[in-house]
Amino acid sequence: MDCKTAQSLVIPYINDQLSDEETEDFLEHIENCKECYEELEIHFTVHYALQKLDEDDKISFNIPKMLKENLRDTKNRIHRRKIFHGVTACVVALAEILLLLTVMTQLEMFPEKSIGETGLYQFFHPGAGEETETSVETETSAETETEALTLNPRLMAPPDLWGASGHESWTPAS
Repeated sequence: MDCKTAQSLVIPYINDQLSDEETEDFLEHIENCKECYEELEIHFTVHYALQKLDEDDKISFNIPKMLKENLRDTKNRIHRRKIFHGVTACVVALAEILLLLTVMTQLEMFPEKSIGETGLYQFFHPGAGEETETSVETETSAETETEALTLNPRLMAPPDLWGASGHESWTPAS
């Protein structure tokens, strides 16, 4: 950026009307060019003095220090925005990948397959086909176990909640 362009951007910078790219180029030039920095300092002083003129004339301000803080804050704001945009791009890319994997898995399952038969499931769970044979055996053994259990008569009747409340005359139906 040349000095003429930088000096034309002084007022838009003070009024916060520049884009992040323009502001970044402007700040880089201001750091390296003493004349443009002095021009910015003059305009910043006049702008700030006119802004604070009506408020309180008894307070003194350190305008050069305020300008340096403003420049530092602007750099930090631009840096935070860059980080935010980078993180946002990564999150969007991750969401797109997950959506793509979901759609691919659904398309693979479409012709009457289960999730265990998909390539993605087998990629994350190697040996998943072996589990299907053993699951049939465990289902039959679970049925025989439930048949072997006898029902407990206490479990069939509701608990005696009325007795604790003072209604001793009520008895559960058997």
